[in-house]
Amino acid sequence: MDENQGTVGTGGSTGGDLEPQPSSSTSQTPEDVVENSDHPFLKALKFDLVADKLVSLLNFEDMKALSAVSIDCLSAVRGTKEFSDTAKLVIEKNIILSGLLKESTYLWKHVSLDLTLPIEVVGLIEDILETAQTLSLKLPSPKDDKEVAQFVGEIFSKTKSLQSLAIDVSIMNRILHDVLSDVAVQSQLGKLDCLIIQGFEVPFNSTCYIDASEDEGETPFQRNFFQLSLLPLNLKKFVFGKICPVSGYSGSESDHAKFIPKIVEATKETLEELALHLKVWTFDEMKGIRCPKLKRLTLSANDGKEAKTVETFLKNQPPLEELFLEMNSGIPVSILQTLQGMLSRLKKLHLKTKQFTGTTGPVDWKFLESMEELRDFSIRKPYATDNRNRLQTYGYGDEILSKLPPRTEKISLIGFDPFWRDDALHPAPEHGNNIGVMLERFENLKELNLLRSYGSVTNEGLQSIIQMCPKLVSLAFSHCYDLTGWGLTGTIKDVEGIVVQDTGISLKNLQGLTRFKIRSCPNVQPEDISSVAEFPHLRSFDYYRNVDLSKEFLLKIVKQNPCLEQLSLHTRTYNNDNEYVNSLKQEVRGTSQRVHKIQILEQSNWEEEDSDSDASSLHDDGDSDFSGGGYDPYDDYDDFDNDSPYDYYNSNSDDDIEF
Repeated sequence: MDENQGTVGTGGSTGGDLEPQPSSSTSQTPEDVVENSDHPFLKALKFDLVADKLVSLLNFEDMKALSAVSIDCLSAVRGTKEFSDTAKLVIEKNIILSGLLKESTYLWKHVSLDLTLPIEVVGLIEDILETAQTLSLKLPSPKDDKEVAQFVGEIFSKTKSLQSLAIDVSIMNRILHDVLSDVAVQSQLGKLDCLIIQGFEVPFNSTCYIDASEDEGETPFQRNFFQLSLLPLNLKKFVFGKICPVSGYSGSESDHAKFIPKIVEATKETLEELALHLKVWTFDEMKGIRCPKLKRLTLSANDGKEAKTVETFLKNQPPLEELFLEMNSGIPVSILQTLQGMLSRLKKLHLKTKQFTGTTGPVDWKFLESMEELRDFSIRKPYATDNRNRLQTYGYGDEILSKLPPRTEKISLIGFDPFWRDDALHPAPEHGNNIGVMLERFENLKELNLLRSYGSVTNEGLQSIIQMCPKLVSLAFSHCYDLTGWGLTGTIKDVEGIVVQDTGISLKNLQGLTRFKIRSCPNVQPEDISSVAEFPHLRSFDYYRNVDLSKEFLLKIVKQNPCLEQLSLHTRTYNNDNEYVNSLKQEVRGTSQRVHKIQILEQSNWEEEDSDSDASSLHDDGDSDFSGGGYDPYDDYDDFDNDSPYDYYNSNSDDDIEF
């Protein structure tokens, strides 16, 4: 058992539908109990002792049966790494789990609560709530508002060390006003460092449309924002996701938005981090707000009326350390010019747009040279109707690379190929299309994401990257249709499999890799990837939409990477075969106990996960999330952005517990 978990009590058990089994003093082990039982919950434990399936399978009757079957079985579950990573347990009073939790000396730092649970849960986890520093509240299914309000009030009354609060939009829409009327709750919220409001059931960058029904001429959603804006907040971090009431209720979509600036205004003196999705509303009232301690800013907005407001708001802020800027139809060049005045401290710059507006010629990227502190740069491929217009407007991508400070450590180039090269319009530079040579000047490059690179990452290009960027710890590339096995291995074989050429350069040379993603590279064979995927420190391996890995090659990769913790596969082989998938997961965990997160995405989900949703015209967002639509595959690079404000509660740390 992990020493950080402290001691665990044995507790007592109540009766159930099954007769109690002998304790550990007999010859029957907990594993025997699980293996020999026909109970559906215990049968599920054969494949996964806590992990991903437990929440969806667990109910109170199952817990009664489980506690009646064997105390030792629960103790075995408690001792697994899956439990120490994220304990996903539904609790009922007076059963064995009450004792397990109450007698644990482990200090849980993050608690995630499903408010559809009975209110008795609060009493069972009172000691945990007292030490919780972050709290996440979600309401995935309907429940009586009064019960939920009482539940939330009870939770706040027990939290003594709370620093951060994440609220699902469903709570904001319904019962928050009643909770905020409590003076004790107001006092508790006034001590918060962090407040996050977003829809937990949608991707972090998708708009959450809520049902804002009428309530005597006033919507609860609007009223709750008003109530929140009156609190004496002293936040260091405020994150407000893309949230919008559905059309059809009285008032416009922006009725609630007028209170957002008031929240920011109320806490501006202490605010260090601000994330606002403004696509669904304007924010004129934000123009006059200055946050003197602001270091990290995330904004998404249109490029119309909002663009000028964004520009004015940026001018009012102190020199930032990090800026994430997403604008739908285009980022005006004037905003890039505004950035020049606040670059002295900027360490991270992420730009996401379909075009740069306000210029008829190439964008002058010279301002990047003055960003001496920049360490992290990302740009998504701008949109244009054809390659000629794109290059005439934006210039070469390698011009951007030539202007970035050589001490840059992380570079993300999204949609690299058509944006960065068109030899029909401009002569190719001496290095041709070799991305590795372009990156040679970045001696400290640690993370490189070349997603949707198409023809830009060739065998020669990847060989050059391996040679020129020896300090890489994270590497991701996708849609490399010209890439074959020899780009990864450095060897060329004849038809009989005999090596006829060996460059001595292979992916194995990057011994510092901790994260590796290869996606949609159809000409890379499983034997090639399994022969080079051998890294002493690799923690995360993503293998999406390539030639399927057999179980043999998959387990070989797991064995070759002793530090592997997360494994993601998109595959045809296991499509719709849940029993085989569960068996495969069990074999992976049997091969390496460190692997605690395994995702196998079926073929039917590929298009949603990996489709090309680029717009068909300048005014068509298509499937892009700029319009609040579905998942945007260009956001793949955010998988490698550990500091993303939207992934604040998505980590699998040893300090998390979820109910």
